[in-house]
Amino acid sequence: MSATPPPPSPPASPVSGARSTATPRAPGVPPAGFGPSVGPTAAVRLSDSPGPSAVTVAARDPGELAAALAAALRGEEERKAVKRSRGRWRFFGVLTLLALAAGAAANYLNGLPGFGPSQDHIARIRVSDVITSSHPRDEFLRKIAEDESVKAVVLRLDSPGGTVVGSEELYESLRVVAEAKPLVAIVGEQAASGGYIAALAADRILARQNSITGSIGVISQTPNVHTLAQTIGMEMVEVKSSPLKAAPSPFQPVDARAIAADQAVVNDSYQWFLDLVKERRNMNDNQARAVGDGRIFTGRMALEAGLIDEIGGEEEAVAWLEKEKGVAADLEIRRREMDSRRAKTLIERIGERVQALDSAVDRFSGRDGALWAIR
Repeated sequence: MSATPPPPSPPASPVSGARSTATPRAPGVPPAGFGPSVGPTAAVRLSDSPGPSAVTVAARDPGELAAALAAALRGEEERKAVKRSRGRWRFFGVLTLLALAAGAAANYLNGLPGFGPSQDHIARIRVSDVITSSHPRDEFLRKIAEDESVKAVVLRLDSPGGTVVGSEELYESLRVVAEAKPLVAIVGEQAASGGYIAALAADRILARQNSITGSIGVISQTPNVHTLAQTIGMEMVEVKSSPLKAAPSPFQPVDARAIAADQAVVNDSYQWFLDLVKERRNMNDNQARAVGDGRIFTGRMALEAGLIDEIGGEEEAVAWLEKEKGVAADLEIRRREMDSRRAKTLIERIGERVQALDSAVDRFSGRDGALWAIR
């Protein structure tokens, strides 16, 4: 019986007795000889801190690595430059806000007792726009009169006039100042009617050659829409205690008795105005009435008419204070805020206008609702 032949032996290794030294493949990596040839790679991380600021550059050869690294460095420098620039702007912004806050605080404290300028100085105060009653303004003027560091006051005027009572109150408050220390009034663009009443409170009045002043008189105006109301078929029903109550009415025909009553009030206020002119400008009744017919004057005309004392401005005012009142000419002139301790916001100003309009609508008819002013 013949024996079964053994199975064939596997082929011998090309290198006899040599053991394979190939590195095992990582999972997912194709074996050698498959796919495109891949060269050596390198990676550089430009920031050690984690997060979006870290930049990683990868390249396949030294040239590509150098170019990518240079571009990444430029981008990193630009980012840092932008960050530094933002930091500087934030710093300057904070400084600006602090400066504004300091200025606002100084203005606020300037109006409080125990604060404000303590060195001797000449106070410059301003009256502008339409003159009405103002308790804060009058209180401020009384504090100016009591401030021993204020050696004189320069009053800058730029007002077309105002209400009868507001002008009277301002005049009396300014007279309190003038009795405590020298007061000089300077007319700017205009100081007419109620503005001129304010000027009369001063020891001396100056104006520019073409400043507008005068307008000595009183006016009461009430619109009348009676004919228009009839045309459109509207009627106002009035129930009142007497014919002259809330008269003249804009919704009723013009009543001669109401006009006469209103004229009497205007005449009385006008006489009060004339008496001030006579007293403060050393005029008799005829002289006061000659300039008190309601017309306006330029500065040159007012000087000739005796309504002002001199053509000039602040320099001439200080010279007069030194010569006639013994006030040192080298004293600093400091602006002192008059009407309020802080500037009103836009919302506050709008609210005031709405409130005034609402009040005018509620009292549209009669003496209280008339456009009653010295102008």
